[in-house]
Amino acid sequence: MTRAVKKKKSLFKKLLTCLSVFIGIFIAACLVFMLPAMYIAGNGTAADIAEQKARVAALRDNPSAPVDEQSFASFDLASTDPKINAIQTLNTHNSYRKMLTPYMYAYFKTFYPQSKQAEFLYEHATFTEQLNDGVRGLEWDIRAQNGVFSIYHFTVFDYGSTAPDLTLALEEIKIWSDNNPGHVPVTILVEYKPEPWILNFKREKQGIEPLKRLNEAILQGLGADKLITPSDIIGGYGDMKEAVTADNWPRLSEAKGKFMFLLHYNAELTPIYISIDQSMKTLSMFPTVEIDGSYKLFEKYEKYVSHILFNNPIKAEINALVSAGYIVRTRADADMYIIPERRAEALSSGAQLLTTDYVKGRHMPDNGYFVLFDDLYTIKLNFLG
Repeated sequence: MTRAVKKKKSLFKKLLTCLSVFIGIFIAACLVFMLPAMYIAGNGTAADIAEQKARVAALRDNPSAPVDEQSFASFDLASTDPKINAIQTLNTHNSYRKMLTPYMYAYFKTFYPQSKQAEFLYEHATFTEQLNDGVRGLEWDIRAQNGVFSIYHFTVFDYGSTAPDLTLALEEIKIWSDNNPGHVPVTILVEYKPEPWILNFKREKQGIEPLKRLNEAILQGLGADKLITPSDIIGGYGDMKEAVTADNWPRLSEAKGKFMFLLHYNAELTPIYISIDQSMKTLSMFPTVEIDGSYKLFEKYEKYVSHILFNNPIKAEINALVSAGYIVRTRADADMYIIPERRAEALSSGAQLLTTDYVKGRHMPDNGYFVLFDDLYTIKLNFLG
């Protein structure tokens, strides 16, 4: 063996040793932080579930006082009967979310760029409180784990939730709805969250079986009489595209006191969910597609889609979709960045579902900024109305 070859082998061994040491230190550092974080998260989740159980139990016996629905609407709910796609509502983003604990906040301050930290500095009131304040759209992040469905943002690091148990969450909104039977329909956007197994040992593999269970859980939790489903819109038409472009949406008088569940687009799960029943007659949720500069997804799923996620509020394009009969969700803000021009574009876009983290009096830190329709309404007619 030549001296040059021996030298190369020696150098390779040194590099391999250094790499092994670096990986070992990195893994050890992760474990030092992860183990206490996982312990704290587990205890925090247990506390959140206990809090949710107590709150829902109290609501069973003593529901909150009925609200004056008219006080939230910019039009007369009694004498005006638009179709539901002509109504705009205020929705909240990650509607279940609690503020970070001091430990997790310290983590984000240490390991996240300062420009990204604001994304985690918000929270929302309970579903009952939000609905009492006129919010008519919620967003739930869901995952299946240990045979049940849980609602929270991220495992370990951002687990705080006012409604970690799906069954109890459904019961809470049903109690509120039964006590407010004339409410404008409420939209629930469901995002099924994938997670690495290393962060969530309890999670179930994504696929058709959990989606079937989720579909059934919504139906059982609320009851068919509380839901507007894809079958209601399709009616006697051949598919969803035909029904939507024919404006086959129910009128407000037919939809009061009900909920619409939307399944957030996911490249893996959306086609699986549709495959459960391609006629859509037994589906509890409306599959959605996301448009972000390209309409390929919309074209691929147009036979099944009535709701579109158009998060970046481009007024002309949203106007066109709404005019064609579709219900569009857009975001007045994202990642806690305050851009007044974006808010103005979203408010005037005609999108029926306007999502924000900034509901008046319900955000942190309180900087005086909020998103509401003109004259502080949370329900109004869009330009089709």
